[in-house]
Amino acid sequence: MPLTNVANSRTIQITPNGVNGSTNVVVPQSVLIGDTNGTVNASDVSQIKSRIDQQIDGTTFRSDVVNADGYINAVDVSIAKSSVGTGLP
Repeated sequence: MPLTNVANSRTIQITPNGVNGSTNVVVPQSVLIGDTNGTVNASDVSQIKSRIDQQIDGTTFRSDVVNADGYINAVDVSIAKSSVGTGLP
């Protein structure tokens, strides 16, 4: 489900309609650019750096923090560095 124009450092509510033939369910989704584990800090930057030039998979997808192009690169590291200190309200 593509989402656009979602502000950083927010939790949004997504309501997928008719999932599995059931009633609608509201699913909270938090958005925090540069985060790989809860709050943007040096640990996030380090984790992303350790994965540079890797294609994303089920274990590395959180490190593709910028444009979700399928690869982890220096742009992802730069964005994480500039986001250090941000968290969810």
